[in-house]
Amino acid sequence: MSHRCTHSLTFQVHRTFAQSYIDISRSLANVGVFAGGFSFGTLLSLSPTRENYDYLGNLLAIAFLLFATGLFLAIGIQHLLRNDDPEQPPSARKRLLCQVHTYLICLLIMGGFVVLNVILMNIGKRVYGIAGIVLVSLIPIWYILVSFAEKTGDLSLAERRVAVEADRAQRERGRESGEHLNKA
Repeated sequence: MSHRCTHSLTFQVHRTFAQSYIDISRSLANVGVFAGGFSFGTLLSLSPTRENYDYLGNLLAIAFLLFATGLFLAIGIQHLLRNDDPEQPPSARKRLLCQVHTYLICLLIMGGFVVLNVILMNIGKRVYGIAGIVLVSLIPIWYILVSFAEKTGDLSLAERRVAVEADRAQRERGRESGEHLNKA
């Protein structure tokens, strides 16, 4: 007996509203401000007598620049969408610009955290630095999996409710037919 695969992937098209890009950019801007401020503050307080001062200082400066650049790109998304209706999708060109900005910001922020983890490795916290780099590298994998689940409808709450309600109705019908057989 041969089994044929009857399941097919269906991809859903979702329009991302301007407000979603603004919200994402605000969240990423907050990360950029926090991490950039932390890096800059650490750079300013780094003792010149510390071993590897120049190397650690350069790494902190690089991390700060990565975070600051991400911050300004995040502000750029908000500027691009300042006149758009937040409840409507932006034009195709603005949507592409927002997506490119978002990917660049994520890469810059991830790069900044990788640099900070390299610093951890250079101050005797090698295991923590390696663990941090591994965790940062899992972010794109998580993003790809979530994006795929969104496109296939696996994360759609409305479809999940319909499936749960259909399952519940089927169980009810099964109970009713079972009760009917018990009475006979």
